[in-house]
Amino acid sequence: NEQKLKLLFYPPHTEIRKYLDLFSVSDKSHVEIVDTNEKTVQEAILESKMMITDYSSVAFDFAFLHKPVLYFHFDYQAYRANHYQQGYFEYKKDGFGPIFETTEAVVEEIKKASKNKFKLSNKYLDRIDRTFDLFDDHNSERLFLVLKKEATKL
Repeated sequence: NEQKLKLLFYPPHTEIRKYLDLFSVSDKSHVEIVDTNEKTVQEAILESKMMITDYSSVAFDFAFLHKPVLYFHFDYQAYRANHYQQGYFEYKKDGFGPIFETTEAVVEEIKKASKNKFKLSNKYLDRIDRTFDLFDDHNSERLFLVLKKEATKL
């Protein structure tokens, strides 16, 4: 008995948002194109169990919350050739989840993750722990204190 999942499509960029009326979804009970005026990205992150992304830095927010990330690199060669060169973050070495290049593989991984109740593997938990020093609710306070200290130097 397969679990019924709902996929949220959160438009990643303002440029794509202009074309949302061109998107069509045949089964709206399982796929929701999110209206960004009604739901923030933070709300979508909190209510979601898993993130599927290509290269978005929002994966860091998901990882910080210890939620699984799945990378869909269907265009990796073109992405590196035409957009961004390799930087400090290497998806295969540093990424917070597995990388797939085909739709079929992504669908199979979603099924597998669902059956596993979206539990992170130790491999990705270790990467998350290496990436983030602190897991608490004092990030804003720390940022404020650093900015306050820097402001006194002006």
